[in-house]
Amino acid sequence: MGLRRRSSTDVSSVGPAELRTWPLAVGATLIVMTMVYLLVQAWYEPAWGAIAAGAVALVKLSSYVEMPQQIDAWRVGAEGERRTARHLEGLVEAGFIVLHDRKVPGYGGNVDHVAIGPTGVWAIETKSLSGKVEIHGDSLTVGGRPQDKIVDQVYREATAVQVAMGESLSGSG
Repeated sequence: MGLRRRSSTDVSSVGPAELRTWPLAVGATLIVMTMVYLLVQAWYEPAWGAIAAGAVALVKLSSYVEMPQQIDAWRVGAEGERRTARHLEGLVEAGFIVLHDRKVPGYGGNVDHVAIGPTGVWAIETKSLSGKVEIHGDSLTVGGRPQDKIVDQVYREATAVQVAMGESLSGSG
């Protein structure tokens, strides 16, 4: 059909509270590094002590590196897509084929869900937003914030699915 599954990554980020403890963490890490260095170099060569101390520093301090906000947004988006997929499971009993997280040739992004059934082909976009949904003419607001870009995105996705299915159907004779 021309729609392929794409993969996603789930990564959590470190919060601001952990970042405020940075000076304490650095001090504690330096103390542990020194102890590890002294213990290891007492039994082995000093170079091994330095390597062990470096490993301690990497493990401890890497937990304090803040992940970019975009990664957290991807995690939240992926959770929302999984919730939507569970809600769409009931469509299968109504005669639909439901596809999730599809890459469409010629379209730069992915389509979160495609439902194909007796009433047509539906491109479904998931957004993890909160607030009252309002539609006034061609304008969409969620929680009082304009979200017209979502409407534009869904239109592009629906068009991409239509083109991909048209190519698939015309190629099958």
